[in-house]
Amino acid sequence: MKNVKKCIYLILTGFTLTLCACSKKTASLPEVTPQTAQKQVQTAPTASVQSADTSSPVDIDLTRMNANMTYAEVFNMLIEPEFYEGKTVRIRGSLHIPEQLEGAPPYSCIVWDATACCPAGLGFYLADDADITMPKEDEIITVVGTYTCTELDGFSTISLINCILES
Repeated sequence: MKNVKKCIYLILTGFTLTLCACSKKTASLPEVTPQTAQKQVQTAPTASVQSADTSSPVDIDLTRMNANMTYAEVFNMLIEPEFYEGKTVRIRGSLHIPEQLEGAPPYSCIVWDATACCPAGLGFYLADDADITMPKEDEIITVVGTYTCTELDGFSTISLINCILES
């Protein structure tokens, strides 16, 4: 029961941070930057589905990180978006199709920490010229897109835009 309460607390904290992510910092955050996190990247891909097309140039390749580093980097993207704005990101996770709300991304790529207790993820928009058949919900996908933070009605949304799906 204690772990369930902790997980709920972490999910609610992550949601709160997502809503506040694009606003100016009001508190001091730990000195973790994308540059220091990238130094810890493992060279072996994760055990899930391999990306067939890794030729697309990316600034941050989350598919080459283990579960803990991927989760940590996505969480860092939520709390320090200024480091990631405009960068090309590749992420592998399960496809989630959330309830369609105005201004919200139509799809999300969800990753889990190593204990599989806590999800984190990025919403994404497919490129306008993307003519594909979407996989089923909860299938493993690899998405490449440009990281952006937008504001709509006072709420910040972090997402990947102009995305392509790699198989």
